[in-house]
Amino acid sequence: MSNKKTGMGSAEEMRPGLTASTLKMIAVICMFIDHVTAFVVYRLITSGIFKTGIVLFENGSMKIKPEELVYYSLRAVGRISFPIFAFFLVEGFFKTRSRWKYMLRLLVFALISEIPFTIAVEGLGGSFLHLMAPTNVFYTLLIGIAVIWGSETLKKYAPGGFVAICFRILVCLVPTAYAAYEIYSILCFDDTLAMQPFLFAQVWLGTALVTLIALFIYGQRVSKEKARAISSSLSFLGFGMMIADWFGTDYAGVGVLAIFIMYVMAKRNKTVGMAVSVAGLCLNNLFEIPAFIDVLLIRKYNGKRGNGSKYFFYIFYPAHIALIVLVMYLTQLI
Repeated sequence: MSNKKTGMGSAEEMRPGLTASTLKMIAVICMFIDHVTAFVVYRLITSGIFKTGIVLFENGSMKIKPEELVYYSLRAVGRISFPIFAFFLVEGFFKTRSRWKYMLRLLVFALISEIPFTIAVEGLGGSFLHLMAPTNVFYTLLIGIAVIWGSETLKKYAPGGFVAICFRILVCLVPTAYAAYEIYSILCFDDTLAMQPFLFAQVWLGTALVTLIALFIYGQRVSKEKARAISSSLSFLGFGMMIADWFGTDYAGVGVLAIFIMYVMAKRNKTVGMAVSVAGLCLNNLFEIPAFIDVLLIRKYNGKRGNGSKYFFYIFYPAHIALIVLVMYLTQLI
């Protein structure tokens, strides 16, 4: 409500900082730069079109060329986008009127985005089923929502007795066993698995074991409600990370972990939640370090929605990837 005498707005209206729309626009711009670089600039470099032949720095076998410096610098800018989208996914989870419609909206745009995303990553070719394999970031966000909603629902309504808690702990041991197998395969058989599943396995195995040991040691001191909440969260988080990892969604299991951390910290300290989430992403890939800029951005968040349609940010994702694919097709980069 405005102050009629002074003509000034209320404290809420005049609150300084960055609105949700401004932060999302920053994420959109960074994402666009990242995708143009990953899909177009990368192909220009590998095809030899964007090649200077100049070496800026050389140390033994390591050489830094101008085109590589441009590529990695622009990709570093792109690291800023995902944590911001994950943050507002959690904000939307708390504020939406219908969580079912929220998840359905994510699923619809995931399906719309998948074919252009797969073509942008892998090029033309492949069956329809291959092109529709769930890999784009909307699927990561969808799994993240399922994890936090499932965890919240189970710890509220599921039985909290000893047997029920033990059952959920056993359930969370399934992805722990999967993680142990991944580590065993890589260390003992020199398997050429991707680094992402390996690091996911390390993180999840360590987290599960530490939590299980803590529950065992302090079981008499922890209330049934607390034990139920922990075991429920572990169950859903473990399976969510494992599913994202199996499908190979964008950011995979660590992306789901980052979303879950933001959910846990949302009502405590959002800035710390962002910092811990980005640290989790860095466990998967140190190249995510530039995303710590998001900690500063979230500190400036004023909690207001700002101007702009919420559907713009949904539509932009498949639209800009389709545009990039069209440009690559016309320029014969795919």
